Amino acid sequence: MIVGPRRAGKTTLVRKMDEESRRYITLDDQTALAAAQSDPAGFVRGLDRVIIDEIQRAPELLRNRCSGPTLPSPS
Repeated sequence: MIVGPRRAGKTTLVRKMDEESRRYITLDDQTALAAAQSDPAGFVRGLDRVIIDEIQRAPELLRNRCSGPTLPSPS
């Protein structure tokens, strides 16, 4: 998990870390946020090697871990 103050470059860092092999999902996207909140287990089911940005918006996702390495990024 990467934490730090607002506007410190956390999102930029994680997006550059492993652009080729990790899917990037931001919960700033209202559709993704709604899906994560309505069915957390279904949202992470099948996700492998994913970056979930703004995960603090759907903390229930932390209880429903993805199958592979995950890099949650709170604001």
